[in-house]
Amino acid sequence: MPFCILVFLSFPLFARESSFTDLLAPKVTPPGDNETCFSPDEPCAAKLDRFMQSAEKTLDIAIYSINLENVVDTLIKKNDKTKIRIVVDKVQAHGAKSRVRQLLEGGVNVRYGKQKGIMHNKFVIVDHRMLETGSFNYTNHASIANQENQIYLANPQIVMRYVERFEWIWENSVEINLPELIREIEREHTTHDKY
Repeated sequence: MPFCILVFLSFPLFARESSFTDLLAPKVTPPGDNETCFSPDEPCAAKLDRFMQSAEKTLDIAIYSINLENVVDTLIKKNDKTKIRIVVDKVQAHGAKSRVRQLLEGGVNVRYGKQKGIMHNKFVIVDHRMLETGSFNYTNHASIANQENQIYLANPQIVMRYVERFEWIWENSVEINLPELIREIEREHTTHDKY
């Protein structure tokens, strides 16, 4: 009996990092206007996931780095019924923990940002009616380790500013060729393994 209890209590230690989000998600409702979240003390990943699940028509996302399994799973599932556009940073998309490849394989429309400097934006717009922004990257590290913040806003003027900015980012972005991305990732990881 003690062995069973030990195994049960230690389960999260061996589960994937986002399992904490899995456990919290049923208790989190979609965020409202002017709602804030501060990680790692609050369930920001679960709140973000619920927000994305609330989309009925469109999800426009500009994000520096993405590897939250729940968010990636939600985006792939919603892709059939929701128009999803994501712009990511090219260097981060090549990272070992990045889930850009998984999104592309799931049919999600993902592009590289092409602008001066890095694509360091972190925001998502749901149905052109509400947005989430802040320092929070869509990563496990942001969720469980970093001091990060989110704010959810429904002010029409602010949302439209972000919609306009996203359209500019999207128009200046570059389509990702999946086979080329796979080759680049493999080449980069092979190069790093030599040193």
